[in-house]
Amino acid sequence: MQEFDALGVPFRQRGKLTDDYLRAVRAAWDNDQDYRGGRIPIWVGGNSDAGLRRAVRLGDAWHPLRFTMPWLRLAVDRMTELADGQRRPVPSLVPRIALRLTESPVTGPGRLAGEGTIGQIAR
Repeated sequence: MQEFDALGVPFRQRGKLTDDYLRAVRAAWDNDQDYRGGRIPIWVGGNSDAGLRRAVRLGDAWHPLRFTMPWLRLAVDRMTELADGQRRPVPSLVPRIALRLTESPVTGPGRLAGEGTIGQIAR
C-alpha cells in the first residue's frame, strides 16, 4: 500500500485503474496492428477472483503465480465458468511455475507447483 500512498492513488481504486490501463494499452496496440502485422496478447496476472474476472474480460491469457495444483484446477474451472457467463472465450493458461527440485518428496497440501522431486513435478 505504500507505493499507492506515495503516488497519491487510492489503494481501493487499483482494480479500476488496472482495467482502465489495460483498455488503453489494448486500444493503442489495436490502432497500431496494421504496422506490426499482428495482435500483441495481454497476459493478466492475479490469483484472486478479481484477477480471474479481469483475465476473462480484458486478457488473452491468465498468468497465475505461486499456486498448488489442486487450487489451479479449481481456478481454471472458475475461469471457464466466468467466461461462459460473460459469453467470452476462456483465456489461455500461462502459469509461472518456479522450479524447486528436492531430493525427497515434498508432502502436504501447501506444496506449490514446481516443488518437489522430479517425479512429483512430472506428475
